[in-house]
Amino acid sequence: MMPYILGALFFILGLIVGLFFFFTLRQTVLMVLQGGSVLRIGFLYVIRFILAGAVFYAAARAGLLEVLLAVTGFTLARLFVVRTQKAQ
Repeated sequence: MMPYILGALFFILGLIVGLFFFFTLRQTVLMVLQGGSVLRIGFLYVIRFILAGAVFYAAARAGLLEVLLAVTGFTLARLFVVRTQKAQ
């Protein structure tokens, strides 16, 4: 039963990190287009990749099922952000 709990945890982590990643990606693009602060843009860029990398690294250390579930959550987050932000 423990692998399923760990898999669910990585699915949720992938979903949360994916939502953060793609919402902040949108903010970064808007800031670049509007001439925003280079430091803030760089900070968001680095934080996005550190968080995503940490989750996928931990999932890879845990096993194949955890990687697949983390990537699935991340991809579902991307679909959600693209569909909700498309109209704006």
